Amino acid sequence: MLVGQIAESIQNLKEAINLDTTSAEAHNHLGLSHIQEQNFEEARTCFSNAVELDACSRYLNNRGLACYHLETYEEAAEDFTAALEAEPGTASVLFNRGNAYFQLGHHREALEDYAEAIRLEPDNATYLHHKGLAFQGCGEVRQAIACYEEAPTAPRRGYGSFDLDASG
Repeated sequence: MLVGQIAESIQNLKEAINLDTTSAEAHNHLGLSHIQEQNFEEARTCFSNAVELDACSRYLNNRGLACYHLETYEEAAEDFTAALEAEPGTASVLFNRGNAYFQLGHHREALEDYAEAIRLEPDNATYLHHKGLAFQGCGEVRQAIACYEEAPTAPRRGYGSFDLDASG
């Protein structure tokens, strides 16, 4: 999305929210627009507004991503955990929580989340690569190498290193 389109989207969503402050989906989409412009503080605020209205997995995951980009990894992990409680077994959220755990130095917990995400989506090369990083963080070099060798054969998915959810 071009910068002008993002600004227009933000303006339109703010107008929509002014007309109906109870639309969690409008707050979520406003947050997604702020993510596009890398304004993670505003995105977190918008996702928090959405969560207050509807604590669904998508909104919690998206707020967790904003927190992750703000380097508030504990807060991000808490949001990802809440998202998984709302909707268990979501590979992308397990992956996102694994990333937060990894940043916190909790490599074993990250490894568990990556392994479960891979069980759910076995062909995801990004998940395999991050599982290798977690093995490396645990000092298990042979397992890390095995993941790195397997990862290039699987298709890559996701939003950069994260999975962002805009679906409704």
